[in-house]
Amino acid sequence: MNMGRWFRVYVTPAAVYQSAMIGGGYGTGREVVEYFTMQGVTGGVLGLGVATLTFALILAATYEFARCFRAYDYRHFFKTLIGRGWVAYEVVYIITIMLILAVVSSAASDVLKDQLGWSAWLSTGAMLIAVTTMAFYGREFVSRIMTFWAILLSAIFVLYFVLVVAQFGPETAAAWEAGGVAGSWARKGMQFALYNVAMAPALLFAAREIATRREAILAGVITALAATLPALLFHLSFVARYAEVSAQPLPVYWMISSLGANWFMSLYLIGLFGTLVQTGIGVIQGLIERIDGWRKDSGGAPLGKPGHALLGLAAITISGMLSAVGIITLVAQGYGSLAWAFMIIYPLPLLTVGLLRLARARTAT
Repeated sequence: MNMGRWFRVYVTPAAVYQSAMIGGGYGTGREVVEYFTMQGVTGGVLGLGVATLTFALILAATYEFARCFRAYDYRHFFKTLIGRGWVAYEVVYIITIMLILAVVSSAASDVLKDQLGWSAWLSTGAMLIAVTTMAFYGREFVSRIMTFWAILLSAIFVLYFVLVVAQFGPETAAAWEAGGVAGSWARKGMQFALYNVAMAPALLFAAREIATRREAILAGVITALAATLPALLFHLSFVARYAEVSAQPLPVYWMISSLGANWFMSLYLIGLFGTLVQTGIGVIQGLIERIDGWRKDSGGAPLGKPGHALLGLAAITISGMLSAVGIITLVAQGYGSLAWAFMIIYPLPLLTVGLLRLARARTAT
């Protein structure tokens, strides 16, 4: 396998997936606090282990099912998997899109208001312009931008971790020596994976290069690691200031403010805003792929660039209204409820009926 194809098979799906899920929680750190850090130092790591295994199993099966049945938008994927029940995924997915975009809009508004004095509507307007522009240019452009930004963000997160350890090293070491397991780390880890993995069928446009079962399994494992490694870095950084950080709506932003490194704050703001945009365009692109697939099946033409842009415009506008609820409430109450709905609609049929169909398909070939 040449380097270019290796990149498209393994790096692009992982980078697109990471970019789509990272803005609502990793870009701000709120999800990490809610699902891992609040479970204790050791409990958070154990929960991340559960999340990684859950991600890897579901993503590997998803990539292989999509490859085997050539189902690269969520409508085709679920029609093949559960027949007419595919509509249930669409209903919950659209609700999730609005929730994720509301979290994204809320995070952008909080940071830009604090740093630049921007109003909530000005922040949402900036996101609206960025997401609408990317939606206009289409799938290939979106995949390239999301891959590049995921690599850039990974470098920023590693640098953040190094700076935190350099300044709060003794406090971090003391917290790790004390250890601690609190709450239901296994349930939280699985819950975190279930609602985040729910986006995978909508992001299959990035997995079209996967050509064999072995590639699908390895791509699933790599994507799972890309999905959870940022959470591990954040969890390790938060334990030094747990008492204060647990109440912050934007924990990463608060930690960087504590470092007193203005140059890194500027870098983080650029990375954060770009990441929030990537999350927005990732979930919207999944919806675009579904609508275009339906139109082709019905004998029509895809929406085209103006239609794609209008769809992005509408989604961001609605999410801007929902963002007034506040990021802590959105993450704590909205995400957890959706996780169990997605488990019934997606992982359960995939890991039962889906794996049986894959086994039969392999036998037939």
